[in-house]
Amino acid sequence: MAAPRGVAVGEGAVWVTAARPPSAEEALPASSCSKVFYGGAGSPRFVVASDLPLQGPGRAIALSKTEAIRFVLEQRDFRAGQYTVGYQSCDDSTAQAGGYDLYKCFSNAKAYARNLAVLGVVGPNDSGCAGVQIPITNQAPGGGLAMISPTTTWTGLTRPYAGMRRGELEDRYPSGERNFVRIAAADHLQAVAAAQLVKELGARRLFVLSDPYFGTDVETAARNLGLEIVGSSGWNSEARNFDRLARRIARTRADAVFIGGFLYPNGGGLVRDLRARLGPDVALVAPDRFGPVPDLLEAAGPAARGMYLSLSGVLNGELPPPGRRFLEEFEATRAGEPSPSPSAAYAAQAAEILLDAIARSDGTRSSVTRELRGTTVEDGILGDIRFDEYGDLVAGPVTIFRVVGKGRPSLPGFGDFEDAVVDRVITARAALLR
Repeated sequence: MAAPRGVAVGEGAVWVTAARPPSAEEALPASSCSKVFYGGAGSPRFVVASDLPLQGPGRAIALSKTEAIRFVLEQRDFRAGQYTVGYQSCDDSTAQAGGYDLYKCFSNAKAYARNLAVLGVVGPNDSGCAGVQIPITNQAPGGGLAMISPTTTWTGLTRPYAGMRRGELEDRYPSGERNFVRIAAADHLQAVAAAQLVKELGARRLFVLSDPYFGTDVETAARNLGLEIVGSSGWNSEARNFDRLARRIARTRADAVFIGGFLYPNGGGLVRDLRARLGPDVALVAPDRFGPVPDLLEAAGPAARGMYLSLSGVLNGELPPPGRRFLEEFEATRAGEPSPSPSAAYAAQAAEILLDAIARSDGTRSSVTRELRGTTVEDGILGDIRFDEYGDLVAGPVTIFRVVGKGRPSLPGFGDFEDAVVDRVITARAALLR
């Protein structure tokens, strides 16, 4: 039934004007989005969209995500409970940018918010794009538009971090209600995983070379695990020599060092000087931004061997049984095509969570968002999933790679980790940050 928009009285009569109910026939703009994908009778009642970079080097990975989402819709006969649902794949990239484009992110979010048939978005893929889109979708008509990202990891999208500008989260969620969740282990969980790895390796004395996004969380988690923080320091990646810093760390008798920050411009020099002073038995642990591994080996040489690098998520071979079954069924529809990237499983899980939230809802945006945030998944494609008050995972998997040296082939979709092997998968627990 259409909602009344205006009432007029006169001459013994009452005139009521009504808003036309949202219709999926009013598709999202063709300049960014595909036609509505729908295999049911008539037209779908609602639409879900994906927001991914379909141009540039990541195109093949993004397409495997869209195919996975389509597969989930087909498996469910294009239904979410009582509602019929279609799907549009939207592109947030440009050929010139070779990836996501902030203007496209902005205009896409405006289009999603305007079209009342859109009940949710799987995406975006990138944290920078999410930072633009969240404030727009958060103020969408009918309540914040539900967003579930399979891959974004920047801590500041959802929760405070060291050095955060005052009021930043309030600006990101101007309505005062949250509408964004993610199923990737965000940076704060990578920090927790680093501390858990140090503990599992049998080390007890940790030195933290910090950056604003990882260092504080690594220290907090390490202390909660009973590790001793023997020192912490920032470091200047543009420095030419790190021997003085390496000697300082050696004096602490640390048996593990966490390296926050980026490889460039001279992280390789840091690794060389640390190895020269600390020897081969002290564990060096860093997040994925300290790669790609081939570049790390080029910059640090043999000193990089044995280093540990973390990456949010799990590879296809490490998925739980429901995830492996999904991949088998999905691959059967892709005859002659390469195996899907691990992110396809994440896109499928995100789609399932969103469709389940729509099924439990009353068909309004605000209801879908409430149901999304209250999601509990047991034995899903990615295992068990639950969100905390920020919209982040209560616990999430982080893959730990160990650098072994030149000549080790990469896993499909993981060229950045060529010359490394999977050492283990750690379930990082957000409770260790309390």
